[in-house]
Amino acid sequence: MNPSILTLMGLVMSTVPLEALTPIPVFLYGSTAVPAGALVEARQEAARILREAGVETRWFECSPSAAGAQPEPACGGALLSSHLVVRIVPRLQREYYRKPSGAAVPMEMLGKALCVQGTGGNYISIYYNAVDRLARESDARRARLLGYAIAHEIGHLLLGPQHSTGIMAADWADKDVLRVPADKFFFSASHRQRLETQVRARLRADEQVASNASR
Repeated sequence: MNPSILTLMGLVMSTVPLEALTPIPVFLYGSTAVPAGALVEARQEAARILREAGVETRWFECSPSAAGAQPEPACGGALLSSHLVVRIVPRLQREYYRKPSGAAVPMEMLGKALCVQGTGGNYISIYYNAVDRLARESDARRARLLGYAIAHEIGHLLLGPQHSTGIMAADWADKDVLRVPADKFFFSASHRQRLETQVRARLRADEQVASNASR
């Protein structure tokens, strides 16, 4: 029996009812570059967007705070399928994409999801310097943009690497989506169905791990 897995069994239910999804744990590792208030607001914004898509989340602070608060105990436990890890890092990352003409164009990323086999994986990174720069250029609030970036990358973990519209748009600066009212920036109806399917699959995988650990 694995004690670290049993410690986290309280984060998952023994069964997943059809009428509601169990909240999935999100372990947030902040950065000293991000003001504490902005990080809290960003977390709330990301949770709101996911909730509107039918995905409830339970957040855990995993970095020591300036006030001396220590990471929550669950942060050091075993990683289960439904667990998502968000790291805010204070660096820029530039990548390139190719236009139909073949020309390589630099693209500054706000974040990146480590997707495994299409829809899978547990880790995302958010590049705060890029968020800060875009927030200044677009006059968008940094906390709001940071929350959008977190929700977007969590979307990739559950939906896959493809981009589309709304919160899953690829280039926010060009499409000026940051000026869209907050209550209009969300996952599409088709995405909501896929999100539910993927979350249920991850919760079932958690159940199997918990069942095996208790034997």
